[in-house]
Amino acid sequence: MMYQILLIDDNHDDLVQSERALTRELNCRVHTASTVLDAITACEAQSYDIILIDVHMPELSGPRLKALLDHLQTMASACVMYLTGIPPDHRLHQLVANNIGAVLVKPLDHARIQEMLFHHELWADGLQDC
Repeated sequence: MMYQILLIDDNHDDLVQSERALTRELNCRVHTASTVLDAITACEAQSYDIILIDVHMPELSGPRLKALLDHLQTMASACVMYLTGIPPDHRLHQLVANNIGAVLVKPLDHARIQEMLFHHELWADGLQDC
């Protein structure tokens, strides 16, 4: 399966690194957006299998951006997960406790991409919300 992935991150270096990691590890097409407007435009134009949103963006937080995107028809088939540069400590656990879905810690590497696919498979099987 060729995944269509939308990667949303305001940090250019993180965006480039994550895009490289995804294309190296998966049979996928990665689309990128570095602003809220770019993300909305991308989601209006097409649907994605997986959308990865940076939790902390200057314009709007990742969960708030997802709330905006949820109103688009193309979002019905997307599994949304979040990216964060926060080290795995209490703040990350707070994000997960707030039930915002899967949170992956940057930088993306083989193990984190496998975790992303695991969450996507659970979602696709109806066993987990995304």
